[in-house]
Amino acid sequence: MATLSEIDIAALQETVFFGSLPEDMFDELVAQSHVVTLDVGQILFQEGEAATAVYAVLEGLVKLTVGRPDGREVMVEMFHKGSSFAEALALSDAIYPVSAATIVESRVLAVPILAVQRTLRTNPDGFKAILSATYRHLHALVRQIEELKGNSGLDRVARYILARIAVDQGQAEMEIPFDKKVLAAYLGIKPESLSRAFRRLQGHGVRVEKGRVIVTDVAALTQFLTRK
Repeated sequence: MATLSEIDIAALQETVFFGSLPEDMFDELVAQSHVVTLDVGQILFQEGEAATAVYAVLEGLVKLTVGRPDGREVMVEMFHKGSSFAEALALSDAIYPVSAATIVESRVLAVPILAVQRTLRTNPDGFKAILSATYRHLHALVRQIEELKGNSGLDRVARYILARIAVDQGQAEMEIPFDKKVLAAYLGIKPESLSRAFRRLQGHGVRVEKGRVIVTDVAALTQFLTRK
């Protein structure tokens, strides 16, 4: 049984999957789960392995990647605290279509798929939670494809920054808690293109200092995007 703090429970309830579960099903699944503590770059599961668990990020960052024939990896998604993934695999005996590994030190809740399947047989309301989570992932994937096809690398960097600051005017800043190469991979650009984008955005009030992005005029950066 997983021993969870109030902060862990709050993180679980932020996820679409766990947050949509009936209270009795939530408690039942948590009681059958365990917490996995992972170092930086540690693999959670590999593409092609039999799916054994549904996961939720309690702390840290987890990336999902797909391997290419030339040995390179393509980052599909990045999950922060309060995110869950692999929910749809509980509906059938399947394999993981992607690999999962940590970007920073992380704690992840692992819920055995067999436990989810047993609980669904007695509590069909749980299907709604799985469908809600699956829809959220699909919607995120559609947005990502739209970003890649419809926006330049410069636009993607600017949008990433604006999506992670809490104000729409004045000054703000955000932390990049991982290597810039990871951010470049997530945005679908080369590391050198990311560096060029940051330099070009200096003219719109953006500067980078030791892993922090400082925006001196949020409204100006927003205007830069809207007038393109």
